[in-house]
Amino acid sequence: MSGLAGSAGGQRQPALDLIKIALTLTGGVGGVIVLVVAYRKQRLGEAAERREVAASRREEIKLFTERFMKAAEQLGNATATVRLAGVYAMADLADESIERRQTCINVLCGHLRMHCSSEPPVDPVDLAQWRGERQVRHTIFRVIADHLREDAPTSWQGHDFDFTGALIDGADFHEIRVTGGNITFQEAVFPRGKVDFDGAIFSGGVIDFSNASVSGGTVNFGCVKFAGSVVHFFETEVHDGGLDFSYTRLSAGALNLDDMILSSGRIDFHNATFIGARVTFSCTKFDGAHMSFREAKFRAGSLALGDCQFSSGSSVEFGQAEFAGGYVGIHRASYSGGVLNFADPTSWDTPPEIDLTSKGALAAVRMPGFVAERPVPA
Repeated sequence: MSGLAGSAGGQRQPALDLIKIALTLTGGVGGVIVLVVAYRKQRLGEAAERREVAASRREEIKLFTERFMKAAEQLGNATATVRLAGVYAMADLADESIERRQTCINVLCGHLRMHCSSEPPVDPVDLAQWRGERQVRHTIFRVIADHLREDAPTSWQGHDFDFTGALIDGADFHEIRVTGGNITFQEAVFPRGKVDFDGAIFSGGVIDFSNASVSGGTVNFGCVKFAGSVVHFFETEVHDGGLDFSYTRLSAGALNLDDMILSSGRIDFHNATFIGARVTFSCTKFDGAHMSFREAKFRAGSLALGDCQFSSGSSVEFGQAEFAGGYVGIHRASYSGGVLNFADPTSWDTPPEIDLTSKGALAAVRMPGFVAERPVPA
């Protein structure tokens, strides 16, 4: 009997093992089925989410396009008050959409580039329209400047601003921050008024005034910090107007005033501090114009006037300047009148390099009393 019992027990054990294997397989299959179902649900959920996001984006683009077109239509309206509403509507769109901000800025700048007269018309109706358009242009400049200041709720720093050929008869850019991007004033006209950059900081990007015309107006860079930007005034013409760099601090970057034509105009670097930037006046023509570096401090960086022409009535003043480092050089100048005055410096520790071999140089250049009247070695 015991043998039979043992035999039966031996037969039951493999059966139990088979049952366990079957259950394990069944459980595994069931687990796979559960995983497949969960995966399908996840894929379906992700697909639904993508469709929802795509639909939301299409709706967002549609809404933006509708608002953009409405704002653009307002900017093109014949009534100045409607155009003003368009300015603020376009600015709001720029604030709300980072990826489309540059497009909105381009439209605002495009309006500034539209042709308009610098002189007020005589006809009363035309005069009212002229004044209205002038208010719109000044509002656009104010909106842009507000977005470039440090305390702007929404910053537009780093974007491009194209004012090519614009009529700029006054604009307030005081204390703006330029950290990148391009600001273009090429061929812009400054007929009157003051364009004020007082206290601004240029630490990146390119600011380009090439081929601009300053004819009666003033572009003020007083107390500006040049700390890395490149600023061009290539072939800029100044007639009876001026560029004011008084109390500026030039620590890095470049200021290029090459091939300029100054006719009865003025450039003022009074009390400016040169501590690293590169400033050049290559081939600049001074015709009855005046430039002052009075009380300027040259401690590092460079100021180079190469191949410049100084005609009758022109003057460059370095009175009480501090030559304590860096490079100041005047080479291959052409003198047909005018005066370059280096007399009475505060410091002469690092004298400027002045080529006095050019015809008329000895008569035109006023050196400090303690320096012999002879060419200073280059």
